[in-house]
Amino acid sequence: MTEKYSNEQLEMLIQSIIESENPSALAIIAEQGFYHEQLMMSENEHIRAIVAKYTDNVKFLKALATDTDINICKNILNNSNCTHEVEEILAQNSNPYCRSEVAKKTNNQDILRYLAKDKDWWVQCKVAENEKTPPDVLDELSKHIKWEVREEVAKNASTAEDTLETLLFDKEDEVCFALALNIRTSTSILERLMEKKMSTQDKRELCILIAMNPNLSEELFKQFAKSPDYRLREAVASNENIPANLLSVLARDNRNDVRMNVACNKNTDAKTLDFLLEEKDYLITSAIARNPNLPIDLLPKILKVNVRLIDSTIFNNSQIPDKELLPVIKERWDDIDFIYNIAEYSNRAAILTALAKHESKSVRCVVSNNSNTPTAVLKEMKNDVCNTVQQNANRQLENRAIKERKTAAKER
Repeated sequence: MTEKYSNEQLEMLIQSIIESENPSALAIIAEQGFYHEQLMMSENEHIRAIVAKYTDNVKFLKALATDTDINICKNILNNSNCTHEVEEILAQNSNPYCRSEVAKKTNNQDILRYLAKDKDWWVQCKVAENEKTPPDVLDELSKHIKWEVREEVAKNASTAEDTLETLLFDKEDEVCFALALNIRTSTSILERLMEKKMSTQDKRELCILIAMNPNLSEELFKQFAKSPDYRLREAVASNENIPANLLSVLARDNRNDVRMNVACNKNTDAKTLDFLLEEKDYLITSAIARNPNLPIDLLPKILKVNVRLIDSTIFNNSQIPDKELLPVIKERWDDIDFIYNIAEYSNRAAILTALAKHESKSVRCVVSNNSNTPTAVLKEMKNDVCNTVQQNANRQLENRAIKERKTAAKER
């Protein structure tokens, strides 16, 4: 028999827990959104961090922003109630790691300008990394004595072209590598990067990074596709802007890694993918199954391979509509190994809904255990004839209810 407590008794019980300073019990109270004003004064940093995560009181966030504990700082920044005013307090925190967290996450340009002049270079490094940092601040940081700061400027997609061009002459190879990866680096700068004098190994690494940059010229695409170095061919085969005719050439490469990148590339046309399927290679077929632009016409040929990883990959390819996959489920309804695999790994509501009615209890068990199974389906599965299915469904529904209550408490 459950004993009922009055509000006054509950209040006394909670106060006794607070006074006992039991970390586990206090954490539960804090997570439920109660007594934050008292709990934020706790000597236990874990309790203060929980308050920082769940409180909706800006005044409490401001008070906690002076705390030097890094986890408290992270929780404040991730709290949806964190204001720029709170960030300003955090930006003056005596712990440089807290200031670096602010520099990494804030979108306030005034705060970024302030932290760009921080006495600790790794704070400035995070400013250089932040894509909300103004171009003029990035330009100033591109002259920093520490190459790690200049490297972040070279990586940043918000860095102005003039600044990127200046970094082309940087003495540190790491800065040049970062420049090669930046999607804002122009074709002209990439071509000039190719002329940089480096050791043979470093030059190879630089060229590999350049080969992956989407801003390559047509000439460079051709050069890399015909390179005797397989790693350059492998890199350019993964480039999102490589022309389809070059992918067709690379599909006939003698290196499996190159052909796999062709199979995954969204620019690879249907004819080339069909050619690769003729290899009947498990890894190549799996890569084709992941292709975001996989033609529907190739679906039957891929499914004939009948390998678990390929089946689950193809059924989770978001580009293939449910109407194309549900007939496959119906056709192979009695293939328990196939159906079980789909039930275990699928993230599609329509397919999981269909499989929840399968005759096999082992299939229904994995559907009831799949985190992607719709709540409405789980509610029906609570009444399944199989005890394990019932237990799985009840457990998932209970976990979702707890998560919803926590979200609601946070929103309050």
